[in-house]
Amino acid sequence: MTRRKKNAPYRVGMRLPDKLPKKTLEFMKNAVTPPQVYELVARVKAVEERSKRESERAEAIATPDKHTYQVTWSEEDGEYAGLCVEFTNLRHLAKTPVEALAGIRGLVKDVEAELLRNGVPPGQSTGSRGLSGF
Repeated sequence: MTRRKKNAPYRVGMRLPDKLPKKTLEFMKNAVTPPQVYELVARVKAVEERSKRESERAEAIATPDKHTYQVTWSEEDGEYAGLCVEFTNLRHLAKTPVEALAGIRGLVKDVEAELLRNGVPPGQSTGSRGLSGF
């Protein structure tokens, strides 16, 4: 195998990462120098990771739930606090309100699963209880 110059463009037949879109690989093979390839690969990975995190948050928020949640700013902690009305002892701190809501919902889901595993029925949600006094 011959060595190539430090900033020489990729030539057809050189080995590149396999998990990139075909058009991106073709572009890299024909027009990009090695430092640029590494930068492009890092950017693609960062975008994929950000997209995965955002879809997980959106899924956590969009999933129907029987509990009542609240997100508020905590001066004491300097972050947003996600709270659940039915589980008053739980809270999740996060930098953004969206992350706080997703975090508390995940925490409540985990606590309910643990309760069921131990044979303890989870508490009744506020929405399923009848209102009195009206």
